[in-house]
Amino acid sequence: MIYLRRDPVDTCLSCYFQQFVPVMNFTLDLSDLAHYYREHQRLVAHWRSVLPPDTLLVVPYAELIADQETWTRRILDFLGLPWDERCSISTRLSDP
Repeated sequence: MIYLRRDPVDTCLSCYFQQFVPVMNFTLDLSDLAHYYREHQRLVAHWRSVLPPDTLLVVPYAELIADQETWTRRILDFLGLPWDERCSISTRLSDP
C-alpha cells in the first residue's frame, strides 16, 4: 500500500473549501475536520504498527512535489517495478 501523507492543515482546508455532496457535511466544520483527521492519523498509526514494515510506503506529499523523480523511483522500487524514463517530469516537460 502507498500512503500519501499531506500536511494536516493543507488537507483540512482543502476539504473545507470543496463543495462535497451533502452527506459529507463534516467538511463544512473545521472542528469536525480536525477530529476526523486525528482519527485518520490514529488509524494509519495502528496499521503501521501491526503490518509488516514492507507493506506500507509513506510518501510525504511536499517531498514528492519537491523531488518527484526520487519519490517516483522509491514508489516503483517499493512496487517491484522498473524505472521508466517516461516517469520523469523532466522527460514529460521536454515532450512536444
